[in-house]
Amino acid sequence: MSGGVVGVDDLRARLAAPPLDALDLDDVDRALVVDAIGALDDDDAAQVAAASTALLAGIGRAERSPAHPFAALDRPDARAPGMLPILALVATAADVVAWLQARGLDEETASSGVADLGQQLRVHRRATGVGGIDTADWLASPWSGALLRHGALQVEHVRHPRLGWVRSLHVPADAPLDRASVDASIAASAVVGALAFPERTTDVVHCASWMLDPWIVEALPGSRLAALAARFEPVADDEDAADDVLWFVWGRRPPWPALAALPRDTSLRRVLAARIEAGGRPIVREGVLAA
Repeated sequence: MSGGVVGVDDLRARLAAPPLDALDLDDVDRALVVDAIGALDDDDAAQVAAASTALLAGIGRAERSPAHPFAALDRPDARAPGMLPILALVATAADVVAWLQARGLDEETASSGVADLGQQLRVHRRATGVGGIDTADWLASPWSGALLRHGALQVEHVRHPRLGWVRSLHVPADAPLDRASVDASIAASAVVGALAFPERTTDVVHCASWMLDPWIVEALPGSRLAALAARFEPVADDEDAADDVLWFVWGRRPPWPALAALPRDTSLRRVLAARIEAGGRPIVREGVLAA
């Protein structure tokens, strides 16, 4: 693992030259971050420095931690949701990239995990109309160095509590899901994993997602989403995924609105809304790749 204590002066030095290109920020979010850096007072800087220290301690962690480094920052922010965690992520991104490059990865691949900050900011803005994020906890995974993007998919090279070492798939909002793209991502993750994480080498490809709900296979036959779900064999009990579906399909957080208020402008939205209206519940299925 990496480490080191980040003080306020160190934090300000880090934020004076933030690695915005590596974070895949668009112009709107670049301005949001730069403005927040300029407005950071000493009290908030001390909190961001503490979170930055926690993030540095997590670099190289091979297990998903039940804790997150932003516990002290869970409070409203007048500038944008999650702005203080964003600054901690910005302040430590270069350390994540450097750790991965020291393990043999080129700069583009080594930056592909921290680039998820830009995607999370864009998704939040599209869904809510405002800047910021509410997914800082999730971003602790790429900031450990374990999660990288390999073509279409993100793959987390991590130790699972029951399965041992796995390459765990995550599907970005912009990911194509045709079989060729999925297979190319899985193949690339094996090559990169063998180079950067030889101690984590594994053939087990894992996924836990509402996208693996077997009902999708029945409701959307012939679709790319159904084809992906059908490739995984379950390895755990299913869990409720209603709130995941509300966010990833409709871009809304709980509480649930009236179903009639949800758009049905895609086949996925139509079949999911109809299922919920009929009393069904979407599930998260955890599985391993079988085919």
